Amino acid sequence: MKERHLDDMVNPGREVNAGMRDQPLVSAIIPAYNAAAFIRRTLDSVFAQTYSRLEVIVVDDGSQDETAEIITRDYPRARLIRQEHQGKPRAVARAVAEATGEYLALLDHDDEWLPQKTQRQVEVMADHPGLELLIGQPLLVPLGGRPTARYQDWRIRVDGTLQAVGFRDWCFKTAFAWTWSSTSGWLVRQSSFGEIGGLADCFPVDDWEFLMRAGALGYSVAVLCEPLYHYHLTADSASRPCGALKYSPWTRAMVLAAYDPRGEGWKARLLAESEYTQWMRRVYMRCGRQALRRGEREEAGKFFRKAEEMAEREGPLAHWWFKRLLVVHRAYSWVKARLKGK
Repeated sequence: MKERHLDDMVNPGREVNAGMRDQPLVSAIIPAYNAAAFIRRTLDSVFAQTYSRLEVIVVDDGSQDETAEIITRDYPRARLIRQEHQGKPRAVARAVAEATGEYLALLDHDDEWLPQKTQRQVEVMADHPGLELLIGQPLLVPLGGRPTARYQDWRIRVDGTLQAVGFRDWCFKTAFAWTWSSTSGWLVRQSSFGEIGGLADCFPVDDWEFLMRAGALGYSVAVLCEPLYHYHLTADSASRPCGALKYSPWTRAMVLAAYDPRGEGWKARLLAESEYTQWMRRVYMRCGRQALRRGEREEAGKFFRKAEEMAEREGPLAHWWFKRLLVVHRAYSWVKARLKGK
């Protein structure tokens, strides 16, 4: 299989042989909303794949520009589905319902795959038959910049290794030290995608929430640390659901709160009380700081009160330390705001 891959890379335009036809069908799923400025670049990258057994499904999610016309006129091999604007999760669900591939490969309308992306992921999935979801790594493309694995605080791991990641890796963010969770890098078995339950309507963390849920349910997830696509850092994300705010600091906290050990259901049985309270205290503090940076002092206060509730659940000593930390933090924020106002 590796020899065939190398031959494809050297001769990408050659005729597909019988062995290639025996490979599994991959359904490329592209939800598109007002994507006229990007969709050519995105679809060109799909049709340039060295892996030929692809069906391409684009869901035009109620675009008000020329997205549908461009696809119909210039990309007759792509299957176009049109619907009213309902957001990325429902657009993906619509495409998945129509897909016939063994694998699903999602792609945001403003990103682009590198030519070997699908081929490499199918090879790895074949070599690891128990693997249900494989994440490829991106090169980040700043607006007007060049693709890079290092951008500001982001450091993408591209050393060629295969890393298994589980529920706690996403839960406690250990995976975020070196991986990128965007759906544009996924290859997932269609059967597993349906069993896990599809994407939740929780922008901007719908990809991360799905991965954490998959790990919590016991599905095998891994990261292939090779650059397989370009993630374009555009001003407006392609993954924003219908009617959602551009960003809400409450989103992550609401997702994580479902794993409270004092709750009900299978999610409540995954974490110890001490794990959950320490985790949520940090999350609420981080959300409070984000709200302060946006000038939302009332929202920040709500987050800090939630963080104090978590510290109180941890015990008297943790609560005592937290209250003193909060006094220092509020003083620092006040001084910083006064200096900024001068």
